[in-house]
Amino acid sequence: MKIKTLVDLVKAGRKPVVKFTGYVMDEIFGEDGMLAEITSISKDEHCYKATFEYGKFKSNNDPLMAHDWFLSDAKKAQLGRSQGTAIEAGNIKDDLVEEIYLELEGDINLELAEDNPILNEYLKSGSQEAYVVWLEKFIQANVPECMKPWSQL
Repeated sequence: MKIKTLVDLVKAGRKPVVKFTGYVMDEIFGEDGMLAEITSISKDEHCYKATFEYGKFKSNNDPLMAHDWFLSDAKKAQLGRSQGTAIEAGNIKDDLVEEIYLELEGDINLELAEDNPILNEYLKSGSQEAYVVWLEKFIQANVPECMKPWSQL
């Protein structure tokens, strides 16, 4: 999506829910498939600073967290490995809010939830399940009768 579109939505008072659809940048919490609400955007002379809040979507985002953050020596000893999630590495606080700096122009690998009818339905449902779990149930509930044998596989 266009960064300008995102900025315009937030400036209009909206707090859009977005889905990461690919790589955005190094050293951020957001990963492909994660959901976040963008609660503010401010501009300086070189970039935008956007606040991404992931907390509402913890059940969806937890299984998508990359284990590619370097851990402190204490965490390595505790967990028995050298890499972990951003949370384990202490690179995002417990409130799951981060500020991401965006270019003034261009595209970003995010999708507006409202532009994806099924994702939008998931958000409206208020489900606490991960999106994939909810989606599987949604598909099962909406399988046409002619496909019922397939749904039993």
